[in-house]
Amino acid sequence: MSRTTWTTTATLAAVALLAGCGSSGGDAVDVPTTGRALTAAVIDDIGNEPTAAGPSEEVGDLGGDAVGADVRFGRGARPYTVSTVVAPADAAPDDQCVAGSDGCDTVALTDGGRATMSWSLLDPDEDPGSVTLSTVRGDSYVLVRYRGTALRQDPRNAGAMPVDFTALVDVLDDPTVGVLTTQRRVDQGDNLSLWG
Repeated sequence: MSRTTWTTTATLAAVALLAGCGSSGGDAVDVPTTGRALTAAVIDDIGNEPTAAGPSEEVGDLGGDAVGADVRFGRGARPYTVSTVVAPADAAPDDQCVAGSDGCDTVALTDGGRATMSWSLLDPDEDPGSVTLSTVRGDSYVLVRYRGTALRQDPRNAGAMPVDFTALVDVLDDPTVGVLTTQRRVDQGDNLSLWG
């Protein structure tokens, strides 16, 4: 093998190796996530202006390694909250939802995986309703929950919620929403003024 051929081959191998390192616009997903980083992802994926954000109470029984954020959107008659929680995959609770049963289904993700979707409709005496999406993706259990304006129909129907259902799936599907994220996402979260 000539010196030129060897140098060209080594250069191409290095370029291929570097091209495979990382995702999400060239950023490696290798930094522990924070509640602020999750908030930045939710804001990007939902596409609406938030009114407040802070740590999520949804971390519940997922253990000390769980991280979560509640992001509030809207004012007036249709405010809502999107809660996002991530935890190590082994912290994922047993799925109590049976696809096809009332208030339960599965949703396709862009990587070919599936997410569990469950929802409850308005109960005038107790609850305005909610939508929960969850999946295990790689090393992460990811949960996204909508709460807010009264839910009176299947959340996948247009106009059922003040946020489009596909935006909630986008949060769940976002590669920067997991126990690890990118440094860029952490920096975006650190620069948020509404966290509190």
